[in-house]
Amino acid sequence: MSGLIFTLFGTVLAQAAHVFFAEVCFESRLVHFFTDNGTFSRSKLSTGMGIHDSTRSENEVVRSSLTPWMLCTRLQTVTFAVSGAHNLEQHRYVVEMSKDDAFLEAVVRALRHFIRSRQIVAGLTADGDFAAAGAIHRVNQVTRAQGELLTPFPDDRRPHALPAPESGSQT
Repeated sequence: MSGLIFTLFGTVLAQAAHVFFAEVCFESRLVHFFTDNGTFSRSKLSTGMGIHDSTRSENEVVRSSLTPWMLCTRLQTVTFAVSGAHNLEQHRYVVEMSKDDAFLEAVVRALRHFIRSRQIVAGLTADGDFAAAGAIHRVNQVTRAQGELLTPFPDDRRPHALPAPESGSQT
């Protein structure tokens, strides 16, 4: 009888110790983006559509007035490992949740840098946009200058036209 009591007590003690030794802690960041309300519009803008322009650029302009929100938190979570193939795929329990202002500032700084560095030909807001528009203008000027130097061919024959086959030719 006492052997059975010791066996049961030992089994319960082993199971309880297994829970404490199998505890695995994680530290994670949770980021949530959402918008409260706003407006959105889209239109197409084309440049280089003159009769003598040889280069054309077409861009889609998107304008939005949104109220974005972003929440950043630092989570401390715990799971209990079990034996078998799915040992760490158990439920995670949140132990601690706190705001993470430093991570939020880093994400906002990276987003602002990305938005400022974008280049749009139609908008002409960045230095690269002016260079791209200038390149299109230079190509159009060269094309116009070359078009003025060309003279029409006699009998309106083009250089790419194939000559008519001779009637007495042998093949």
